[in-house]
Amino acid sequence: MHKVRYFIKILKFYSIMFSIMMTIWYSMSCEYSINFFILSCISTWATIFICQAFNLINMNRSIRYSSLMRVFSYYLWTIKAVFLASIDVTSRIWSVHGSSNSGFCNIKIPKTNEIGMVAFANSVTLTPGTISVYLDDDILIIHTLDTSLEKTLIKESAGMIKRVNKLIGHKIIVDRL
Repeated sequence: MHKVRYFIKILKFYSIMFSIMMTIWYSMSCEYSINFFILSCISTWATIFICQAFNLINMNRSIRYSSLMRVFSYYLWTIKAVFLASIDVTSRIWSVHGSSNSGFCNIKIPKTNEIGMVAFANSVTLTPGTISVYLDDDILIIHTLDTSLEKTLIKESAGMIKRVNKLIGHKIIVDRL
């Protein structure tokens, strides 16, 4: 009887996770064909199994309202950052000067865990005009459309990593000597 309850709990957990991910994936794609639906189902299950294999899913931890609010807050902040960066990139492209000063810059990532570093790198890549090229320990190499963005990236990276840490629930322990 205990095994049956545990199986039902697992089935319910993965069904809810699949439903949430499928809804987000399918609604944001704006593609409503049967082939895409099948591909979405396969991709969603693959994502769930990969996350399970890397121990990123904890079935025994309940989803709290505050967790959903953190995700929603980060999502809104990311949309705002992408919108503002899009305006900046468009103005640079349409500028009278028309010269390109693209290049690479190194950003030191403040304290976070591996998931935070990947989320930070993905957030940088989502921002128009920047692409995360290489991530090593605590250094992120970024290609920028304009090298003058380096100072802005360095300045705003601390705020971005705070948001990422808040999103993933990572608490920074400060050593006091």
